[in-house]
Amino acid sequence: MVAVIATLVVIAVHLHTTPPGSRLSVRRIVAADIAVVNPATVAVAVRVDNVGTDPVAPTCLVQAEDARGRHHGSGVFSVRDPIEPGATTAFTARLEILGLGAQSVTVATAVCR
Repeated sequence: MVAVIATLVVIAVHLHTTPPGSRLSVRRIVAADIAVVNPATVAVAVRVDNVGTDPVAPTCLVQAEDARGRHHGSGVFSVRDPIEPGATTAFTARLEILGLGAQSVTVATAVCR
């Protein structure tokens, strides 16, 4: 059974990329996009938009934590196929959470470059 945490949280990021014509944005990651897989793991739904003029295959740092920062986890994920200008890609990041605190996670962020 997968339980979804209900608190609405968080972050939209405009990102810096190496190619001059590239610009990415990560859509807001809200708690509805964070699912508890087991006591030590969450799955975070990440959607990345290419709002630039060049295709880009970013690498994303995804982090998740509880409100106090005691239970947290992070991982680096690479988008294999380039995202064309104006297009969006999505992936699910599975993160191991310290202290078996997956059910406490309320915040997730993603930064892609």
